[in-house]
Amino acid sequence: MSSSTEKRMSRRAMLRVMGAAASSVVLASCAVPTPQGAGSAPANEVTKIRFGTWANIFDELIDAFNKSHAGKIECEKAITPWPGYNQKLLTAMAAGAAPDVNWVQFPYWFSTVNKDVFAPIDDLLTAAKADVGGLFHDPKVWAGWQGKIYGIPAHVAAPFSPMYNEELFKKAGVATPKYAEWTLDDMTEAAVAVRKLGEDNWGVTAPGVTQTFSLIFSAGGRIINEDETKCLVTSPEVRGVWQKVADWRQKLQVAPTPQQAQALGQQAFSSGKLGITWLPTGDWDSFMASSKRADGQIPSGVTLTPLCDPAKKRVSAGQAHPLALPKLGKNIPAGFEFMRYFIWEDEAIRIITKKIPGVYKIDKYYAEIPDATQKAWMSAALPYVKTFVPEWTGYSGGNAQVDTILSEGFEIMLNGTKTVDEQTALMADAIDKILAEPK
Repeated sequence: MSSSTEKRMSRRAMLRVMGAAASSVVLASCAVPTPQGAGSAPANEVTKIRFGTWANIFDELIDAFNKSHAGKIECEKAITPWPGYNQKLLTAMAAGAAPDVNWVQFPYWFSTVNKDVFAPIDDLLTAAKADVGGLFHDPKVWAGWQGKIYGIPAHVAAPFSPMYNEELFKKAGVATPKYAEWTLDDMTEAAVAVRKLGEDNWGVTAPGVTQTFSLIFSAGGRIINEDETKCLVTSPEVRGVWQKVADWRQKLQVAPTPQQAQALGQQAFSSGKLGITWLPTGDWDSFMASSKRADGQIPSGVTLTPLCDPAKKRVSAGQAHPLALPKLGKNIPAGFEFMRYFIWEDEAIRIITKKIPGVYKIDKYYAEIPDATQKAWMSAALPYVKTFVPEWTGYSGGNAQVDTILSEGFEIMLNGTKTVDEQTALMADAIDKILAEPK
């Protein structure tokens, strides 16, 4: 741990917290039930923990953690595929069988934390003297609930932003987008120009419904009102954004259907036939995979979320998957030590930054990335990161039906089965009924 950072946590202090006597105090202060036999292992016994995740990118991190904590804590990864991950985590937590540390899917964070399944970590952070102020995102906003902290965002928010093929843009006569100045109309014009290059070229892929939240927020709209009593998808702001996106496929025919996109290959963008796709900002591995082709990488760039009428106030809504500890966990102190190492330890941050944008003092660590292209691409969003907002519907009731209604209804509009006005009216009616139910 760097001695130059006065507020950085002391490993020695943390290990004292993990001692048997301190463990009982910390657990009591967090109001976390301690099952029989739970807590720290005997002095000469190694505490074994599991790190639950869907992404198989943490081997180097886990190896480094185990080496630095040899004889004290040993971590192994527990991989669960993304589809159904959250529901499986809830089931495991209810049975007291969840991994000791969990990378939680951000789209389901608010509807999961309200089920009282995670351990609050405010007192653990205080005891460890955690430099919460050095995080790029406030954990109370991104991983909190009712004023308490239940997790730490594992990386800075990653909005889905337009990634563009520079070669196709040049052929189509489209100017290179300025990172923070592109509008939704500019994006549409670029997609039309690329589509005109030939029938086998496509302008843009249609985003998922949550990927449109940035556009909706930029237009001054919301999905659900602030007091969570009414669905607002029939508002001009929401309908206006969704109509423009639906027009890409139905009216302008610049966006491929799922079947047409499938014909471009598993990575549609790497076909070289697609002008614009959507990519999590700063996700280097995804960028490399999406732009890879036989002769190297497709020259590509990425922009922030386009400015959107009528408000034209840029809002980038992103995901920052939190690390959280199960309330019924048997190794909470050791699990917290892994979380502490993951988020704040110099060694860990340098490992993490190679894969995903870390959350602690990332401007410092991004400057150390050796690959100039990677450094430039991953650092592009840094001046704007603190302005990113959570990507969620605004409903904390924990009802998965809301997410289903939005995603399925959005696909119906894209497919043209119903008009945007017709479908949003149906969606609003169904969601209003859910909002009227007791939480």
